[in-house]
Amino acid sequence: MPSSCANDVYSFFVWQCREVGSESHEELLKVLHELHAAMKTSQLYQAEQRQAETKLRYVESQRAKLESSIAREKLEKSKKFKLIEKEIAKRRAKYNDAHLKAVKARNEYVLCMDAANSAVHKYFIDDLSDIIDVS
Repeated sequence: MPSSCANDVYSFFVWQCREVGSESHEELLKVLHELHAAMKTSQLYQAEQRQAETKLRYVESQRAKLESSIAREKLEKSKKFKLIEKEIAKRRAKYNDAHLKAVKARNEYVLCMDAANSAVHKYFIDDLSDIIDVS
């Protein structure tokens, strides 16, 4: 009878070790999933920033062409020049917003990367070695 009790205790102990290992692994995967989501968001916002910058540069080049083709005196009265100036202001505002979003997303990604590194370190150095020692 004592061996049956010992087997039950051993089986319970092995089950507990597996459960703790599974929970640790799930926590690690959760943190890595958050890191992946932060990376995708950061990449998306960086692409939006590059696109906004390209559009701003294009409109600025249009203004430079117009400035070179029209005399200075007529430039400020030109309807086309005023439209381009409004477009530049609009594009610059969009670029600034996109830049701010990209910087915030990059900072969030860096913070997530730090958290993921800590979680990986904890899992492989602390949790896994404890589970192996107990098993």
